[in-house]
Amino acid sequence: MKCIHCGAESSDHEKYCISCGAEMDISDVPSEVEDYPEPAASYEDGESPVYTNFSGAIRLFFKNYFNFTGRSTRSEYWYAVLFTLITAFALAIIEVIIGGWMLLLIWRLLIFIPRLAMEFRRLHDVGKKGTLCIILEVLLLILNAADDDYMSYDDDIILFLAIVGIILSIIMLSYCCSPSDPRDNEYGRAPH
Repeated sequence: MKCIHCGAESSDHEKYCISCGAEMDISDVPSEVEDYPEPAASYEDGESPVYTNFSGAIRLFFKNYFNFTGRSTRSEYWYAVLFTLITAFALAIIEVIIGGWMLLLIWRLLIFIPRLAMEFRRLHDVGKKGTLCIILEVLLLILNAADDDYMSYDDDIILFLAIVGIILSIIMLSYCCSPSDPRDNEYGRAPH
């Protein structure tokens, strides 16, 4: 059967499209329909945004490694977050067993850019600018540097930055939990 979203061929028993990760819904599609319309050609945002499953989200996470444009749905975002957390937890356990420290550091460096790109796309999906991610990351870097005594800061400044960081984190979390904008917006087409 063909996916109605991307036109890729999938077997009849697949619940999700193997190409774009969209859910296959054959209940309302007549069996004699062979040609499905192509997605709008005016959008060049890759395979996002699609409602996807766990494996589709991981694939999109790495496929859109440097993609800071377009949109990412809640399912794509949260499944990818779950994957990164599970992997980090597994690597932390391995480090405890073997007594190392490099695996988790390498993992964090490996996923920094795609995680930031995915956060940008997630904010775009709810109609917000992705600059909140940059502000939050810079703030976290300053707080980490102050915590590790790389830099000397006044305690009042650190407290202020920590409070601002908590507020920005709550705002970011609320945006990441928000449903997708159901209409096309300036960042791309509506999710399918």
